[in-house]
Amino acid sequence: MSLRFGMICLAGLVVACSAEEPGTDGSGVEVSKLPCDIADVLGRKCFQCHGPQPVGTPMSLVSPDILHTRSQTVAGGGKELGQVFYERINSPNSPMPPRNGAVNGPPTDAERNLLNAWLAAAAPPGGPEAASCQPVILPAGSGGFQSGAGGAQQSGAGGVTPPGAGGTWSAGGAPPGGGGTEPGAGGTGAGGAGAGGEVVESDTPREPLPGECTMVPIRARAGAAAAPGVTTGAPYEVPSNYIDKYICFDFDLGLPGPSQALQFKSHVPDPSYVHHWLLYRKKPGVGAFSGYNSECMGLHTDSELVAGWAPGTLDWNLPGHVGMDMGDGKFILEIHYNNTGAPRQDESGVDVCVTQNLRRETAGIHWLGTESISVPAQQAKDEVSMCRPANQTQPIHVLRWWPHMHMLGTKMKVDVYRGGAFGETVLDEPFDFFNQIQYDRARVIYPGDSILTTCSYFNTTSRTVTFGAGTSEEMCYNFVVAYPANSLVSQPKGLHENSCQGDP
Repeated sequence: MSLRFGMICLAGLVVACSAEEPGTDGSGVEVSKLPCDIADVLGRKCFQCHGPQPVGTPMSLVSPDILHTRSQTVAGGGKELGQVFYERINSPNSPMPPRNGAVNGPPTDAERNLLNAWLAAAAPPGGPEAASCQPVILPAGSGGFQSGAGGAQQSGAGGVTPPGAGGTWSAGGAPPGGGGTEPGAGGTGAGGAGAGGEVVESDTPREPLPGECTMVPIRARAGAAAAPGVTTGAPYEVPSNYIDKYICFDFDLGLPGPSQALQFKSHVPDPSYVHHWLLYRKKPGVGAFSGYNSECMGLHTDSELVAGWAPGTLDWNLPGHVGMDMGDGKFILEIHYNNTGAPRQDESGVDVCVTQNLRRETAGIHWLGTESISVPAQQAKDEVSMCRPANQTQPIHVLRWWPHMHMLGTKMKVDVYRGGAFGETVLDEPFDFFNQIQYDRARVIYPGDSILTTCSYFNTTSRTVTFGAGTSEEMCYNFVVAYPANSLVSQPKGLHENSCQGDP
């Protein structure tokens, strides 16, 4: 079946995605079933130059077919155009759209993840929902976008049908896949895999749908919980000059059975004295529930980290086919206080959206980076660590990268090596202790791949700064959310469960 997608290139022209077999729009121009969410992003970000009548470029992106042809330019190196497209939208040095005069702004992380997932599924056409989609091609430099009836839909939210055969594009030459998925409501469903491949489904995070899960508040509190299932109470009293204090709050959510978390929404009324919070899930059968709070050391060998917050961090959402295991419902909420002012009353914590309708995939947080830190006085230095997953036999889907350092951290860089050779730079971003951004940049790590984390520092003090829990000490953690859970683990392990650290 031919999948040519043609449009008349007029600024502001509304372009409909036809659900019918490819035909004409009445003017002799062919149309096709480009997925609505993909057409929406491409229409706003790319079609001003790479539209049906390319401007300043020989390449049009209006048809999925074009991505399966070979580049004829020296710069393209004879690669499939889908590979070139993938590399350019993820390039830190020569991105498309270009930074200088980007058309309607560069793609957001969510838009880039959506395009990556589509490319990973071999750029399939859209499903029946395409009939209600009306993406808009905006003129260069205009802001915002419009949606027609139905709006843009996220892959994985239902009704998206990747092809039954195809390849996987990635900058490192990832092995081809041969399967597809047909998600149902909520993005879950069955799919097959071809030789050397795996089920490819959108790893774009989304908020839970109405009724998908129940929100459970977990809060700092002054006293003990009255009983399992009680997760709030009177605010915790934070004294004045409460410097670098780690306080742990004990919880039993009283879950009725196996459950998953689909979303974590931070609740920090006043971040001026809260350094961070971390939520740990206790291992089943470890320790009795007390419900009390107590000072702790920031190291929990009987628990696994499931979520966290620091200033600048946004809510955590998972893709439609992924959840986080809630274990037997026993948790520790760790809050790092650094109060230099008057006494406070604190009820910081997190709202967790919990479901017993388990999704197909279970993700976990993995500790990348290094505790081997020594930055000399008045000097800049990089600390480097390589994650080589031990005993890996299947692809690992990384969903989120969350850099964490302290006051001297200036930048984190994350490189993926494919089969021992450099593949791509996933992250090369400045670090700001007061604005600790997480990055939803989905990547697949195949057997034989590895991840290099580089933390950069500039020590403005008169002493050597080493690893430690206090704000005057340093850390180099690259918190990675990935599925399957417990998959990014090196041997020997580091200080924490699910740690993947080692010499470069």
